[in-house]
Parts: sequence; structure tokens; C-alpha cells
Amino acid sequence: MPLEIEGKVYLNTNESAKYVGISRQTLNKKGLRKYQLGIARDVYYLRDDLDQLRKLHPVKPDEA
Repeated sequence: MPLEIEGKVYLNTNESAKYVGISRQTLNKKGLRKYQLGIARDVYYLRDDLDQLRKLHPVKPDEA
């Protein structure tokens, strides 16, 4: 279940991967900033950052 803190929404790793439509391993390789709440070891991602990752980016013809 997503966390909302001060108007910002955070998703754990499983939720984030599903939200973006990629595997957890691929998500970890994307270099997004990770957050932890208190002393818990759970990793969260800011939904605004995930929204940026979900946007389509132009691809050069030789990369397609």
C-alpha cells in the first residue's frame, strides 16, 4: 500500500515495479533515488520520479 507523507506518494519496490511495468531488477538499475522510512529496511520510490520514468522518450533510428 502506498505511503503518503506531506502530500507526496511513495511506493515500495514491488509496487513501483508494477506501476512502471518493469521487473524489480530493472527498476534497481534505473538509478532512481531510494527512500527509507525510519529504521525500516523497506525501500520506497517517489511516485513523481516513477511518473518521469513512465514517460515515453524519443529513440534514435539506430537504437530501435
